Amino acid sequence: MCLMDQLLTGTYTMPGDGSRMDYVKYVETFPLSVSPDVFGFHSNATITKDQNETNLLFKSILLTQDGSGGGGDDDDDEGGGEEEEEEEDKKSGGGSSRDDVVLEVASSNLSKIPELFDMESCQLRYPIKWEESMNTVITQELDRFNSLRTVIFSSLNDIQKAVKGVVVMSDELESLGDSLYYGKVPELWLFTSYPSLKPLAPYMTDLLARLAFMKKWLETEPPVVFWLSGLFFTTAFVTGAKQNFSRKYTIPIDAVSFDFEFIENTAQNTLEKPEDGAYCRGLYFDGARWDSEGKVLAQPEPKVLFSQAPIIWMKPMKIQDISEYKHYNCPVYKTSERWGILATTGHSTNFVMYIRIPSNQEEKTWILAGIALLTQLDN
Repeated sequence: MCLMDQLLTGTYTMPGDGSRMDYVKYVETFPLSVSPDVFGFHSNATITKDQNETNLLFKSILLTQDGSGGGGDDDDDEGGGEEEEEEEDKKSGGGSSRDDVVLEVASSNLSKIPELFDMESCQLRYPIKWEESMNTVITQELDRFNSLRTVIFSSLNDIQKAVKGVVVMSDELESLGDSLYYGKVPELWLFTSYPSLKPLAPYMTDLLARLAFMKKWLETEPPVVFWLSGLFFTTAFVTGAKQNFSRKYTIPIDAVSFDFEFIENTAQNTLEKPEDGAYCRGLYFDGARWDSEGKVLAQPEPKVLFSQAPIIWMKPMKIQDISEYKHYNCPVYKTSERWGILATTGHSTNFVMYIRIPSNQEEKTWILAGIALLTQLDN
């Protein structure tokens, strides 16, 4: 029930005529804590609100922490404060020093980074073809991942050298060390990376999974079901799927759009490459779920904030041929922030596309609830 409905028929009704004190007493009968359903949200929104407040609190606490390792702010310090404090910390059972932690995290992540993709091999296996835009997509994807891998590899090497005193500890490397120490993705990486809100450890796990997906695509053949979340620039993939259809049937790409068919994830191993379009997986519902029995969008289960979406067949076709049914035009975002920066290409760095999802409820219900699809979660 939305706020307007509650104003008319629910908890928040208009009081009758009376004195000022009558109005004050009436207002005092309102609940101290407003239920999320007043604004059209599911009760799970309370959990999200509490989590966001907790995350903000801890982020604020981290901003107050001294990243220098101690002892460097006193004018009378003769240079031994940091070493003495670290030694005292170890003796008192405080564990490794900050520098030890940074070196360990850098070394551990450095050992996980695979070699660069062989771009020459990619161009031989997937040459530019008029009828197959996905060859261009994989080439661009591998090039972007190579750039990110180079930044991560060089920065982790540099921070190790800086901690050991081989090179000068610059402000950029100091910031990198702080991020490694607190388990955050360094800003230096995010300048070259795909959008992500994950902490450092989940980010590395996600990156390695993406690299493995791209390596398999490079060394074997295009997958039957594409991992949409594993792509660096998702918009290029979506455009490529439209482009293939447009060129195959000599239709202007502006006259092409997608219809969508939802397939249970259990059928993934039995699927074959579709004649047109592409099967995609890896999306998550934020604030809703897929009802596999009714084949429609449904309210989420209690205390379940995110749920996996089924495999989606993105079927390109002429706009006038797209089927009509009761649906919710669901936005797809790369991260839960749901906002991005407009790039020079004209695309948002966060928004991907709209996906029409069958629904037996009015579309305004899902709009008020803020339902969206995400390509990745925050952890």
